[in-house]
Amino acid sequence: LELCRANDLYLIARPGPFVMAELKKLLSQDEPEIDIEGRMEAEAYNYRMETAERGQRQAQYANYRRISQMTSDVQTLLGNIRA
Repeated sequence: LELCRANDLYLIARPGPFVMAELKKLLSQDEPEIDIEGRMEAEAYNYRMETAERGQRQAQYANYRRISQMTSDVQTLLGNIRA
């Protein structure tokens, strides 16, 4: 490589026989089979769980808003009584 650089020559590097043998072995391996049905069931289950969690959060937020409104009403009532 250094001689080519020193003499302003171009070099095309190619993989040797060992590298090619490893690539051929890697490319000849069978691909694992994909379980589409299992994947679809898992996705549907995850979606149901996320939807249920979202519903629970919305219910918690609604309760929080109600409690906040009741607290505000009590504070207003107490303020009016003191005045």
